[in-house]
Amino acid sequence: MRMLTLLLTLCIAVPLAAESERVDYFKKLEEQTYPPELATDDNGFRMFIRQFGTAGYDTGSLWQPLSPEDIEFYRRQTYEKLGLDPDMTPTLTLPREPHRIVSDFYTAKGETYDYSHRDGNVYAPWTLEQFPMLADWVNEIDEPLDALAEMIRKPVFRAPFLQRPEWLEPDAYRNLIGIHLPECRLYREIALLFHARAMYRVGQGDLDGAIDDKLTIYRLGRQSASSGLIVPYLVSIAIEGVAKAVHVDANPVHPLTKEQIRRMLADLDALPPRTPLSVAYEGDRLCLLSVVQDMAVAHTRGGRESAQVFSDFGGPPLFFAPLFTSIDWDVVYRRVNEIYDAAVEPQPRERFSALLEAVAKPAEGEYVARFFMTRDGLEMLIADRIIALFFNGVHVAFEGVVERSVCAENMHRLVLALKLYQLDHGGLPTGKNWPMDIKQYLCDASLGEPSERYYSYFSCPSNPSPKGMTTYALVEYDGNVPPEHYETILLVELVEPVPFDRAVLTVDEVLALWRRYWRDRRESPPPHPGGMNVARQSGSVLFLQYTIDERELSRLLGRDE
Repeated sequence: MRMLTLLLTLCIAVPLAAESERVDYFKKLEEQTYPPELATDDNGFRMFIRQFGTAGYDTGSLWQPLSPEDIEFYRRQTYEKLGLDPDMTPTLTLPREPHRIVSDFYTAKGETYDYSHRDGNVYAPWTLEQFPMLADWVNEIDEPLDALAEMIRKPVFRAPFLQRPEWLEPDAYRNLIGIHLPECRLYREIALLFHARAMYRVGQGDLDGAIDDKLTIYRLGRQSASSGLIVPYLVSIAIEGVAKAVHVDANPVHPLTKEQIRRMLADLDALPPRTPLSVAYEGDRLCLLSVVQDMAVAHTRGGRESAQVFSDFGGPPLFFAPLFTSIDWDVVYRRVNEIYDAAVEPQPRERFSALLEAVAKPAEGEYVARFFMTRDGLEMLIADRIIALFFNGVHVAFEGVVERSVCAENMHRLVLALKLYQLDHGGLPTGKNWPMDIKQYLCDASLGEPSERYYSYFSCPSNPSPKGMTTYALVEYDGNVPPEHYETILLVELVEPVPFDRAVLTVDEVLALWRRYWRDRRESPPPHPGGMNVARQSGSVLFLQYTIDERELSRLLGRDE
């Protein structure tokens, strides 16, 4: 069996066909993504394990529970990689999510807790008068959450990758598609804990504390995006969504002050920069190459086993086994890397999308022509099938979620600037050109002409706007006085960019827009599949799905009809 000699991007050697010459892609992933602080106290996650242990972290994955033996395997592996003594005793306990406590309380009474009630859940402003069963939680929450907040403020907050027990077997297949990522669920639970405490603090009038919790969730989202894999990256975006959804201005007795809003805007600017999307693509490259390596290794064990591995990943059935006896795996590796090389280009969309479209929807008869008329026909079929299974379609949704998050962040800044204007002028802008009215709250007024950064806040990355135009509209209420409820919508997305001086919609126009795009389906939906971002009176941002009931949408627009 001839050796493969191609050198891949980032000095990742192509796995050799001989089983003894396999590349350790798990090690490559660690080398590519581990920060130098991983095993030091500049890594907040190391402090987390030291103080909280692995309870709640290694008890299961996103998909299935673990056996006691596997839990111990992952526990020791975590301590070893972080340079900690596995026999040390934790000093803190991670609290339970409060909605579970409430749910258990009602279950014990034979009742059902309705999470959907807008003012009756712990992710809206709440007090102990509403949830007396959370008194112990409130009394115990500050020490562990304050410690967690300090950990998340460290330079990095990074969990190590964990090998699965079966990967240690000498003849095992070791593709990284099934890598164990328990931190994804843990980070989500941490974000929800801070969200619940923030809403309790709002209910109590402690808005500074609520802002602290909101920004801690933001930092957690930024920190957790750095792992270098797609799944944690998506989780990090969801966590940032939790931060944007915190209703900091939802207590009419204790409204936000100008100083608090300015602090939030300054702290948003001070957040760690968002990890580039290309970092996740590079980690994903290694995962897919490890799948190809499994097939190459199976190839050395015989055509039938190679075909079986391919079939397990959605390839053709076993009767194609004879074809797997003469595969040139060089071609497969090159094709996979061609896709990822395009994915990590500075402006990848055109070439990357074109390649994936060719993989997903080849021209009629193209596969047949490749197979019978080209030297690499079978290899290209295999490579394209692997790419189509594990990447095509995913990248569209993935990039869409990233762009939706940036869009929501734009709206978050805009609604905070609108609230500053409201405090200075006693109401929202009354003219049509509200983007220029709030200019001083988004950039340094002494600079004169607004900066490119100022204009970027008015442009959704999924629907870019030219300078002086925007895809966000201010909702105009009767008398330009929005209803006082904290969920009232102030900003909505538009389908087509409009000039600054036309970026206003009445309530009736917003409802008509929703009917056209969802109820009546007369037009294609806006750039974000399934819905649009809206900013609310509370200073929060919500992704409003088009499946929302029209009566609920009317309520959010101040009409309780």
